[in-house]
Amino acid sequence: MKCKYNFEDIIKYTDNTMSEEEKKGLENHINSCEVCRNTYTALMFTDKFSNSEAYADKNFHKDIINNLDKERYSKNNLVLFKFRKAIKPAISIAACLAIIFTSFMFRKQLFQFVNNTYSAVVNKTENHDTHEGQNYPTILYYSQLGICTPTITAVTVPCSGKTGPGSQFEDVINLEYGKLIWVLDSAEKDTNWCRAKLMPDDSNTEFWINIENIDLNARFTFSLDNLGLSISEASTFDYVISNETEENDVQLKMLPDSSSDSVADVKNGDLIRVIRLDSKWSLVKKLTDTEKDFTCYTGWINNDNYKLCKKGTSTNQGFIQKNTKVYERADQNSPVSKSFQATALMVPVVIESVNGEWTKISNGYNEFIGKCVTKADSNEAYKYQYPISGWVKSNELITSFDGINLDALINPEIDKVDFADKIRKEILNSTEIKLNANDIEKSIILSQSQKESVAQSLTSIDDLEFYEGGIQFEREAIYPFYSLEWKMDSASGQSNYRFVVAGEDKLAIVIPPERYNYYAYLNYERVPVRFIKVSKGFVEYIKSLIPTPANDNKNNINYLFNAQKVVFGNESGTGPQVGKCVRAIKSYMGSEIDSNKMVKRNLGEISYFDFILADSSTLRVEIYENYIYFNNKWYSVKGNPQNIALDLVTGSF
Repeated sequence: MKCKYNFEDIIKYTDNTMSEEEKKGLENHINSCEVCRNTYTALMFTDKFSNSEAYADKNFHKDIINNLDKERYSKNNLVLFKFRKAIKPAISIAACLAIIFTSFMFRKQLFQFVNNTYSAVVNKTENHDTHEGQNYPTILYYSQLGICTPTITAVTVPCSGKTGPGSQFEDVINLEYGKLIWVLDSAEKDTNWCRAKLMPDDSNTEFWINIENIDLNARFTFSLDNLGLSISEASTFDYVISNETEENDVQLKMLPDSSSDSVADVKNGDLIRVIRLDSKWSLVKKLTDTEKDFTCYTGWINNDNYKLCKKGTSTNQGFIQKNTKVYERADQNSPVSKSFQATALMVPVVIESVNGEWTKISNGYNEFIGKCVTKADSNEAYKYQYPISGWVKSNELITSFDGINLDALINPEIDKVDFADKIRKEILNSTEIKLNANDIEKSIILSQSQKESVAQSLTSIDDLEFYEGGIQFEREAIYPFYSLEWKMDSASGQSNYRFVVAGEDKLAIVIPPERYNYYAYLNYERVPVRFIKVSKGFVEYIKSLIPTPANDNKNNINYLFNAQKVVFGNESGTGPQVGKCVRAIKSYMGSEIDSNKMVKRNLGEISYFDFILADSSTLRVEIYENYIYFNNKWYSVKGNPQNIALDLVTGSF
């Protein structure tokens, strides 16, 4: 599955330069995308270490740029650069090895970083090493209450808990493989050791343990804000408790041993996820329940007490989708429950009863949706309430993923007629629509009649494209950069759409994530639509509102949009690359300067762009430290012109 976010999006998120709507969308995406989750964690790691004091001389940035230029544009490295996509995985592996080495060398700082940032990583999910054949597998446990720090983890190497942070201290407890423990904090002087206690443990006995004997994988957790699962995560709960003899109650154990303490009771029909399968015992995670006194939802169970959940198996839990309607009564004419609002693609629920074609469900008590927390007063802490119940159609409740095509569930077929109809409705119901022609710096606010004409001109959507990276409008837009932006008031606040003309019948689009539920075939787990092929009349009407001016003035930087090709260092491009380069240059180009007043010694040329026209003639733009030279004219520079090249290389050239 392709990812809808790129590295720049995650940087914007960590820098807090996203809108609230964009941040919400990315947070939900991080919940289901391991690549973005790991990237975010790596950035958090980097940010922590980058805050330490460092000093550099005044030429530091020039030295870096000079080195970049030598390596980036030298003939010797031309082949390497051209095949940068092919070697990207190798570079990623090298980066990971560097992080691992750094983690070992600076494990004290890393442990502190883990404790400090654990609660900052939102909506994370668990990921476990379940490969067999390892003596001490990686295991990560979680607190039922959703507490991010301290950390719930497990012993991965049998050892002894000590009375102090060091091997010289006395043994206080024997810790077996798989034992659940609660890591409280690290030692100030020797962060190879941390203070912990058993989980659960009524005695509150504390001890010290070496971090080499436990798992401190802090990338994965959950919080009370995580009110659901992605489709792929939900599908991992594909086993069901099945005690054929029913001679004894089935229990989750603290250790893979029948004599071990019980963590929680489970019963026939409970859905579970198998985290690790050993020869006789399995580490499992139980799905939601209405019981409030569970100590933990994760523990060990005998392999004879569960089986694959096949289609038609009776279960105590199930899943509803985000767009599933939950009614107050077992009647399609009854009101839809306003309290039972799903905020994720898949929401685990408890099955209370079945009445023919209707099933009564509740949200249960768990880390996904079952906390039922409200804030009664700004001075009060969150507190529990009783579960919320409602009715759903039985055929809309998923109790087994057996026979379900997950790819089709994640990527449902798009109804193009419905898609076009809904966009027309969004246009007509918009609060305000603004049409920009960015390259010529013109814009208008559409009147009601113009909005109606825009909607009517969208007669069809003929094709949709999905794009693995974020949209770069500066690259995709055709001259003069028509951008249609509109706002809508929705239940979750104001939504902002943006459509950019990318061809005579092609649009680059961004639909706000909070509106995905309106289009039932769009979701966070699917890469959103990035391009759509529309009726030509839609684009023609937009152009008529701000007519495209003649572009024949060679003294205007916009004239370069006429170029057929651009050459930049060792790179060359056509079409979208031409437009992106022109717009990058324009963003740094200031006002014209009288050449007679310039000091032209040691200008410090940084780079140049050659724009090749249809008649094979070439227009060059030269970039200097303090000036831009184009068509025998000099211009001032806004910002640092060295970033022009970096912007183009970092993004999609």
